[in-house]
Amino acid sequence: MKQEKRGVARLFEHGLGVLNLEWMIPLFSLFLIAMIWSAVLWQVNTDKVRSQLEMQCQSENLVRVFEEHISRTIRAVDQSVLFLKYEYESEGNKMDLPHYIKQGIIQSQLFVQIAIIGPDACWKCPACPTSSGLT
Repeated sequence: MKQEKRGVARLFEHGLGVLNLEWMIPLFSLFLIAMIWSAVLWQVNTDKVRSQLEMQCQSENLVRVFEEHISRTIRAVDQSVLFLKYEYESEGNKMDLPHYIKQGIIQSQLFVQIAIIGPDACWKCPACPTSSGLT
C-alpha cells in the first residue's frame, strides 16, 4: 500500500516547491523594501519629534531672555525716574538733565525724550538725548 504524503511534502511532489521558491525571492525583496521604508518613516518621525522639542526649547530660551531684558529695562527706567524725582525735589529748576545724560547717570538709550512738566503743563527741564549725546 502506498502511503499518502501530507502537507508541504505533498506540494513538493507536485512541483509546487519550485514555484514557491520562485515566489520567495520577490516576496523577500518586497519584505525588505517594506522594512526599509518603515525604518525610513520611523527615522523621519523621530527627527520631527526631536526638532519640535528643540524648537520648543529654543522658544522657551528666547522668552526667558526677552523677559529678563524687559525686566532690566523697566528697572532701569524706574531708577532713572526715581532719580529725576529726587533731584527735582532737591534742586528744582536748577537740575541739569543734559549733564546727567552726558555723564551717563541717566541712560540715554532707554529714553526718546526726558522732560519735567510742571502743573501748568509747561516744560521745566527738557532734555532730548540723540545718537550724538544731546540736542
